[in-house]
Amino acid sequence: MFLVDAHIDAIKACVRDDIKTDTHPVGNILAVELEGRVTDYLKG
Repeated sequence: MFLVDAHIDAIKACVRDDIKTDTHPVGNILAVELEGRVTDYLKG
C-alpha cells in the first residue's frame, strides 16, 4: 500500500505545482524517487 500512497502523493504534488514533465526539477526528483521505490518493491 505504501507504493500506492507514494504515487498518490506524487500526483498531488504534480497537480499542486503544475509539474507536467520529468524535466521539471521537482518532477525529476519525484520520478527518480518513485522509480526507486518500485524497483525496491519488485526486488522483494
